Amino acid sequence: MPQIVNHHTILDGYFIDFPTISIVNSTFGLGITLQDQNLLGFPKFLYKPKLGTSFSNNKDLIGYDVPVLIHTKYDICKGIVAILGQDALRDPKDPLLNGINTTNDIVVGLPYAIAFDRNYKQVAIYHNLIKDILDAGYDVYLTDIWKSWDAYHNSRLGRWTNGNSHKQCLDAEFNGTCINISYIVLMGVIAQNKFKTILNTTNIIDIRVPHLSPSANGIWKNKLGGKPINEPNKIDYVKNEMRKNGIQV
Repeated sequence: MPQIVNHHTILDGYFIDFPTISIVNSTFGLGITLQDQNLLGFPKFLYKPKLGTSFSNNKDLIGYDVPVLIHTKYDICKGIVAILGQDALRDPKDPLLNGINTTNDIVVGLPYAIAFDRNYKQVAIYHNLIKDILDAGYDVYLTDIWKSWDAYHNSRLGRWTNGNSHKQCLDAEFNGTCINISYIVLMGVIAQNKFKTILNTTNIIDIRVPHLSPSANGIWKNKLGGKPINEPNKIDYVKNEMRKNGIQV
């Protein structure tokens, strides 16, 4: 099992797993191997060729985020908490993408840049929330509505119907037998609305919160009721909503 290896991130040393990698591979025509998964635990992206799928004609496609299961350090796990976000965001001007030929290559990474420094792209708030859940004795499964990213969203392939690859992938993630998710934190309105369309999830307790991104600060202003819109207050709000739904965090 690979391990997050970056002494500058608060998630350094946590073991990670990729229980739904076969679903992502088959849905999007990728070919991520066990060796590749080991590399994903390090603070760098993994270059992979596209394999002639319907996505390969999109020259603006930059990359994918692979769903990841992070294991608590406690011997007994209280359950699995999933966090469902929106996009596998990529900045084409990011220095980490230097040398990437988006015509022939894609970049595979992990949600919320969990293998990167906490100062990278304002990810500290996500890392801190994830660590609090892990330290409370829960495993954390991270995934997105849309697994791929390009500037024009062409990789989403149209309407959110049963024929949409991203919906097919999410359906398989939450209806498969490889992981037993107890709770899901639906981060943002898009995640909340899309998750409604996933069948057979009545056994999962869903917790609906605003997205932690600064772009949602208008919503946070109402939710926080006059408190400063900052990282501690946002995390406290999310954790309080989790407690209301039975998560001992």
